[in-house]
Amino acid sequence: TTVGQIAYIYSGNTILLQDVIEDEVVGLQVYDYTRIDEFVIGDVVKITGTTGAFGGVSQVSKVTDIQVLGKKALFKPQEVTVKELLDNGRAFLSEYIVVKDAVLGKFVENGSTPITDGTGTINIYKGPAYPSGVKEGDTVNVYAASSMHYETVQLRMNASSDFQVVKDEVGPEFV
Repeated sequence: TTVGQIAYIYSGNTILLQDVIEDEVVGLQVYDYTRIDEFVIGDVVKITGTTGAFGGVSQVSKVTDIQVLGKKALFKPQEVTVKELLDNGRAFLSEYIVVKDAVLGKFVENGSTPITDGTGTINIYKGPAYPSGVKEGDTVNVYAASSMHYETVQLRMNASSDFQVVKDEVGPEFV
């Protein structure tokens, strides 16, 4: 059983549960695709389930009980650079982050899509499609979960809206 605040939901099956301990943000992934609709960002919850690791990342799965204890102001994403993530990925593991001014690489559906900031390149694993009007080479802020697959740091995202356009140079699109 653990208590924390839901900071982010991604891939339709995983939440980031965060808390602040001794002035440091700490995160834990909760994998529960069967009950994902019961989770609401901002809720402070008590979750009971099975602890273990997947791909080297600690997580709670097979959730047996969810109790909403209240609601708090939303966690703001931690602003990080790609270099910070690559050099010290475990420090941000399972936390809600933003990489600002990232240049989008070629989108790869069901694979790894690279982004590059002024410090390096990192992959978004199975990320959402780019929003309408956004393409490879555009500069965006990327809101995501910091994750790992064993020793490889990667980002996980929820929706196209998690790509925030830095400089919108495209007019409205009529559908």
